[in-house]
Amino acid sequence: MVKGLIRQLRDSIGAWFSLPGDFLGVGLGMPPAEAGVMVTEMTAMQVGAVAACIRIISTAVSTLPNGVYERLDDGGFKLSPDHYLYGFLNSQPSPEYTAVDFYCAAQVHLLQAGNAFIEILRDGGDRPREMQLRSPFRTVCKRNIETGELVYETTDTPTGRLREIEARNMIHVKGLGVDPYTGLSPIKFYAREVIGTALASQAYGARFFKNDARPGGYLKTDKILKQEDKAKGVQSWIAGHSAGNSHQVALLDGGMSWEKVGINPDEAQFLETQKADAIKIGYIFGVPAYMLGGEQESRATIEQKALEFLIWTIKPWLRRWEQALNSKLFPTTGRNANKYFCKFDTSEYERADFATLLKGLQVGRYAGLMTANEGRKALGLNPLTSANFNPEDPGNLVLQPVNMAIVTEDGTISPASGNGAEGQTEDQGSSGEATDGDVRALFRQHWPDFQAAIIGLREANNPDLGAFQMRLWPVLNLVTNGDGAGQAEATRLIRAMHANWPKWAMRGSAEETFRKAIRAIVRAAKAHRKGEQCE
Repeated sequence: MVKGLIRQLRDSIGAWFSLPGDFLGVGLGMPPAEAGVMVTEMTAMQVGAVAACIRIISTAVSTLPNGVYERLDDGGFKLSPDHYLYGFLNSQPSPEYTAVDFYCAAQVHLLQAGNAFIEILRDGGDRPREMQLRSPFRTVCKRNIETGELVYETTDTPTGRLREIEARNMIHVKGLGVDPYTGLSPIKFYAREVIGTALASQAYGARFFKNDARPGGYLKTDKILKQEDKAKGVQSWIAGHSAGNSHQVALLDGGMSWEKVGINPDEAQFLETQKADAIKIGYIFGVPAYMLGGEQESRATIEQKALEFLIWTIKPWLRRWEQALNSKLFPTTGRNANKYFCKFDTSEYERADFATLLKGLQVGRYAGLMTANEGRKALGLNPLTSANFNPEDPGNLVLQPVNMAIVTEDGTISPASGNGAEGQTEDQGSSGEATDGDVRALFRQHWPDFQAAIIGLREANNPDLGAFQMRLWPVLNLVTNGDGAGQAEATRLIRAMHANWPKWAMRGSAEETFRKAIRAIVRAAKAHRKGEQCE
């Protein structure tokens, strides 16, 4: 009854003050965990799974770039490296430490105490100039009785003097809690018993191996010994086999012999207990078991595992960070109200393997979803410049497929100015003859459709001219690009193909026939355009 009241008192006070040393448990004569061991923010770090979870999450969060972005009128956004807070958030929030050190320490505070308190120091223009991390064990959130506003009190000062900080100057990132004002320490509350069991199991293992992993036993003799003789025999055995003297020779007098006591099977399971505790701790912190040395639960690739870790473990913390930073660092009134915001770049975790990434970028480029420079940025490459298109060194030439076109501002599509790797320009094909580049580009684009039409004609029984027109005209009409002279040539070619069927198809010369048809159509269309220009 008394212990229950003491536990309730300890927990109620601990809900308001999270201290590195659980003085309440010591002062009231009761350990905080039912396993009989002290569980504090510092002792918990002695458990390998706890230290690993805190290290994995804090390292992942702190090494992600945190950029400043500008909202655009069309609903998009762009990176703003010239913003005065860009270096402040991404490189050095204080002259005393880097951004990685800052975010790492603050995330450790979150995982240990459930809260991260960051004081904003402002310049004469009320703009943030520095961020100082305050100890979560010496800082509390409270409500001013007179004004009703939230304020923060801290003794994390060089003199230890209690100081009040306005809410507008305190970035408060919170972990899991029962209210939106203060997070709960996972070590002191919802993970205390699991960590306590792990500490007790770890201590048992240490004692077990201290004795060279040998079970206990007793000294046996048929004689009746005096008390001093018994003590002498025990001391002789301990001196020969205690820690640091394992495998030494012990001399037993008086007919004594050593009787070993076997290991209790339940006691021999402490290693399994440690493994189970590690998995439970990982569940609490949101870290997959395989990151803590557990077994693989699926056959997912490393990229899929990274994405899973990002979605379920890291992103919830990043959203807390982003909302806390944006609400206190960027103006909500005035000319630039809600114009800028910060956001962590998680693309490193979202990338596929290199081959899949290249394929995705290629599809996006072909579909007109991105530019070449946007694709190069995704690969970590510098953007293309004018030097790449007029290079002195042929090794700097940029190549692309010849069948790509340019999307103009008004939404129309026009041919590219060159033919890619062949380097032929539009002027080279303006004489009325179809260039090899023209033929290659159109062949690659329309051959699959032409091949499908040929297969359909082969399956038909003695196809007539109507069947040829029905199957071949849609393909050849695309080649004409709507030119009347080209369409007339296409009609003539369809009749010729019907007349010579099935000789040219059966001889396997369909590809060459299609190339000749393309060349004839393009030649007719160019001659037609050239004649119109002369008129």
